[in-house]
Amino acid sequence: MKPTIYNVAEKAGVSISTVSKVMNNQPVRKETKQKVLEAAKELNYKPSILASALTGKRTSTIGFLAPDISNPSIAEMARAVEDFALEHGFNLVICSTDFKSEKEDSYVSLLRQKRVDGLILAGGFRNRGIISELIKEAVPVILLSEYYPASSVSY
Repeated sequence: MKPTIYNVAEKAGVSISTVSKVMNNQPVRKETKQKVLEAAKELNYKPSILASALTGKRTSTIGFLAPDISNPSIAEMARAVEDFALEHGFNLVICSTDFKSEKEDSYVSLLRQKRVDGLILAGGFRNRGIISELIKEAVPVILLSEYYPASSVSY
């Protein structure tokens, strides 16, 4: 079974809040930090991205929705976005919507549930209502190869 923050805390002889502080690079005594890091390494502990997201922290994940990832232009765009994201500490989840509104809805819903930090919508996005919703909810959205007049967004 996957080790938890509780297992690390028990092994290091500290509280879970101390483990959390160490994992989030917050100030703790040097000796305490060393004990926690050693326990985490020994247990092969990896913090849960989803658990972090539930506490309001970033997931360092961006969703990239494209109509057809096999299109060479879109593939090249996706590769450039992925490279840029990785350089800046983000992971990219790529979804191909096949120009279908229902797939757009489904992927946006899935990515929101996974608490991605933002979405990139690459050309051909059909469901303008979703874009308006995302903007209203202050979800960072980038439109690539799209025109979306600001006047059509209701705040």
